[in-house]
Amino acid sequence: MYKKLQFHIEKEREVAVLEHRANSNVIEVEDNQYYSISQVASILDVSASTIRNWQQELGFYIGENRVGTSRMYTQEQVNKLRRIHDYKNNYRMPIAAIKKILEENFYEMNSGVSDGGFSTKDPKDQQIEEMKEEIGELKRAVTLMAQSMTSMKEDVQQVLSVNQNLLENSTKSVESDINLKEEIKESLVQLKDNQDKQAEKFQEGLQEQIEKFSSEQGNEIEKIFTRTHQQDSENFMKELTRMQKDTEFIKQSMKHFEKQDSEPKGFLARLFGNK
Repeated sequence: MYKKLQFHIEKEREVAVLEHRANSNVIEVEDNQYYSISQVASILDVSASTIRNWQQELGFYIGENRVGTSRMYTQEQVNKLRRIHDYKNNYRMPIAAIKKILEENFYEMNSGVSDGGFSTKDPKDQQIEEMKEEIGELKRAVTLMAQSMTSMKEDVQQVLSVNQNLLENSTKSVESDINLKEEIKESLVQLKDNQDKQAEKFQEGLQEQIEKFSSEQGNEIEKIFTRTHQQDSENFMKELTRMQKDTEFIKQSMKHFEKQDSEPKGFLARLFGNK
């Protein structure tokens, strides 16, 4: 960018010298030459509306001349517009930056020019001064662009620094997430192992309790069965004894009744038989 500006400065200097040599006779003969907006637009190869926009934004530094109701431009003003055109198209400078350059160089650019816009200096001296002014403007443009590039470099460096911090923080965050996932995974594995061990212990304990309960219940059932069997046997023997007693009682009763039956018959037989 700096080499391009330096090259442009040299080219502008050569062009200004050539223009001075080519046009010096015209300027000396026609000091009062003016150009209309359409003529200036044709010289600079831009539209008339562009000239009007520049006049509206930078007219204070360009200057203005009226011939009747028409706006006219001197050769010096055309040269100013040409420099504005170069700033806009060759260096892509915004109007605000161009305005700052013109503002800094305003008094120098307007030295030796009367209120009517006519130069009171020798045309050769005026051309040399214009060349100096243009070189000064280009130097200021270089300075502004250097400052702008420095500011851009600082902004880029700041953005890079922020991005680097974000990248480092993101890396740390990712590493932290990975470590956290590993810790969670290890915790889950350990928790599963503990649950398996506890389940195994619980199952073993439950099995022991079931076996113990089954054994105790078996013993208790056996005791109950034995006790019931003994009670049934005792009751059976008692019932058998009772039945034996009842049978014996019945036998004795029958013998008694038989005896009684036999005795009356004998008595009657004896009683009536003897008769």
